[in-house]
Amino acid sequence: MIQLQRVISFIGPRNSGKTTTVSELTRLLAGKSISVAVLKHIERGGLEYNRNKDSAKHFEHGAQLSIASDDETASVLVHLKDDDDPGSLIDRFLFDLDIVLVEGYSKSNLPKAVFLTGNADEDKRFRGVKNIACFIISPDSPLTQKSKNARSAGEIMVPIIDEIMDSESDLTPTFFFSDEIEDLGEFILSSPLLCYEPGKATLYINGRKIYIKGFVQDFIKGAVAGMISSLRGTRDARFIELKIRN
Repeated sequence: MIQLQRVISFIGPRNSGKTTTVSELTRLLAGKSISVAVLKHIERGGLEYNRNKDSAKHFEHGAQLSIASDDETASVLVHLKDDDDPGSLIDRFLFDLDIVLVEGYSKSNLPKAVFLTGNADEDKRFRGVKNIACFIISPDSPLTQKSKNARSAGEIMVPIIDEIMDSESDLTPTFFFSDEIEDLGEFILSSPLLCYEPGKATLYINGRKIYIKGFVQDFIKGAVAGMISSLRGTRDARFIELKIRN
């Protein structure tokens, strides 16, 4: 079991290979008995679901959350209160999974894998993106055929990469070809850049995330952990979820 959750967001131009890479990584990591979640960002208003289904009707009639379930799977519709915040979704719904693979959210602070196509106009659209962990050479990039390895491909693109990366970053870029799934999976499992620590304690009031300073997080964590430490089944607790109804 992974001790600290890992999160990486895959960003890049349309049709650059993001979805295929995320799908192959999911297959690889799940095959290693690692719990994986996938979070995909869709443009506002672009989420499609069958509005004729009962669960959708409940949702559109005002239900804050509507779940349809059979014996094996469940479909969930939920109204979001923290607009465009993937960290909030991870904290609320995905906190107990080992790996979260995110597609999109280029403006977030999540660690990122940036797809490069070799087309300067397309690639430079992502200049100033924060928290870049690695670069992935798109399968259709001419650099895939011209270069012996991803590092040499990346060296060819240094002028573009210098524009994309934060000028204050001292990170030495790591490069992968999109078909190097095993190597990319190992990077995800081992890189300290991807360790996700949202905070020692996260507070939600009526479904809305409330910012709390570090010393308050320490206090809440210590108090709750101390109270439950004598209860059976709490010895190996990685996450504690406490809900209080006033």
